Amino acid sequence: MVLHEIFADPTPSRGLPASEFIELRNRSAAPVQLRNWTIKTGSSTGRINVNIILQPDSMVILCGASAATSFQPYGQTVVVTSFPSLNNDGDSLMLYSGSGKLIHGLVWSKNWYKNELKEEGGWSLEMKDIRFSCDFSENWNASIDPKGGTPGKPNSIKEIVQESTLPKLLYSYILGKKDLFLQFSKPINPLTAQIILDPHLAIAKIEEVPPLFTSLSVRLQTEADSTTLYRATVSGVRTCQAEVINQSSIRTGMLISPGFQKIVINEILFNPPVGGSDFIELLNLSNHVLNAGALRIANRSSDGKISSITTIHDQPYPIFPGEHILVTTDPEWIKAKYLPPDTITSLATSLPSYPDDKGSAVLLDEQGTILDELTYYEKWHFTLLTNKESISLERVNPKGKTQESGNWHSASGTNGYATPGYRNSQQFDHQSSGKYFSLNTKIISPDNDGQDDYMMLTYDLPAQGAVMTIRIYDAAGREITKLANNRLCGNTGQFRWDGYTHTGKKVSRGFYILLAEAFFKNGEVLRFKDAIAVYEN
Repeated sequence: MVLHEIFADPTPSRGLPASEFIELRNRSAAPVQLRNWTIKTGSSTGRINVNIILQPDSMVILCGASAATSFQPYGQTVVVTSFPSLNNDGDSLMLYSGSGKLIHGLVWSKNWYKNELKEEGGWSLEMKDIRFSCDFSENWNASIDPKGGTPGKPNSIKEIVQESTLPKLLYSYILGKKDLFLQFSKPINPLTAQIILDPHLAIAKIEEVPPLFTSLSVRLQTEADSTTLYRATVSGVRTCQAEVINQSSIRTGMLISPGFQKIVINEILFNPPVGGSDFIELLNLSNHVLNAGALRIANRSSDGKISSITTIHDQPYPIFPGEHILVTTDPEWIKAKYLPPDTITSLATSLPSYPDDKGSAVLLDEQGTILDELTYYEKWHFTLLTNKESISLERVNPKGKTQESGNWHSASGTNGYATPGYRNSQQFDHQSSGKYFSLNTKIISPDNDGQDDYMMLTYDLPAQGAVMTIRIYDAAGREITKLANNRLCGNTGQFRWDGYTHTGKKVSRGFYILLAEAFFKNGEVLRFKDAIAVYEN
């Protein structure tokens, strides 16, 4: 028994009654009693409360009570009590037997019409090939019947469907300690599946997961370890049409709920062009596989309250140690604009509003605990940039303070002004040198080309509570800017100088002197002095 035709948007009518219907087809060789069968969408459930026997290779129209008289001339019609409303843009649709067994299920979208005119209403979606009911989008199209659909009779677009692409293994994770999941891009048949885990974990059972049958659920005999990354090698999986998929190998690991300082906001684009999309990039700084399904992204309203909380992913999803995850509304635009590598991991979701001049991005867990928060300002961009559109702000030191303006810089021009989904062009990873003060470079070229754009002074002090002053002088001994003025600091951190004076003027090429002083409560003073050369490419 299959869902054979869907009429979700009946207006404007092309000739059919202006009411929703669902058509079932019995593709078996035996009659089927449909009493107590149910139809479920994402939001409601309808039930067949009458005796109705559907003969082999025949169809029945399911609809609400008010539409039954209108559809009876088209064929066998059955009233579904509390007929579920069908979302015009797409929805889940599940058919259950009277005993509660899932018979057929799908999640359809407007894209299945494959016709922009017909997706606006008045046309049904028809299954092409009843042999392969699990092959979803490729097996459906908008009706070509002049009336807009074919309730009660064979579909207008009957054809033999051949899969154009084989299912791909997309990602994997372990829930708890014994439940491994493998997600594929299309429905699969695991009848002869074999899975090997390295390091070895014994497998008890392999099952497909209804209603979409796009994933495998694997029960492990032995418990997984939360600090171990595994590699799952999968073979013997078949497609909907029984074709064997090539052996695949993918990393996996036990999902851990994200915690404070385990995952950070690493890059943000808040001023895209017209037709473009904001994005936020997250970076996993932990040694565990974090669960993106437990993350929420938000902003703050004008009165400072957290608002517009948005779920990043509605299912468990792995973020591996050191991995970047891109969150955006339009990953295809991001890929076309910034040409990131094919390995980019992006999660398409709605985003809160992030204004062009300033705003707040808040990262929360599923209980509302703040994991990271950035209040950004357009003025943090590289001073010489006259047009800030389409340019992201990148985190300079992943482990540095989020709300430190010196820890953010415009993405370099040589990297396309953004690095969504991979290492930041302006990234500086501090490694302790064992010194109280150290410079990452003594030569800078402040032209935002991603090479020597700034100098980073890193400090690693012997005690907390230091008050620090950092000045830059020209060769004549004149102070041109202060990086810190009696700033209360922790025992570690960094300050950045990008070759500009306190008035925002770019300095001339030549030599400059940096003087850093750290004052402690016990009267001790630590001083650091070094020369910096400024040049232009």
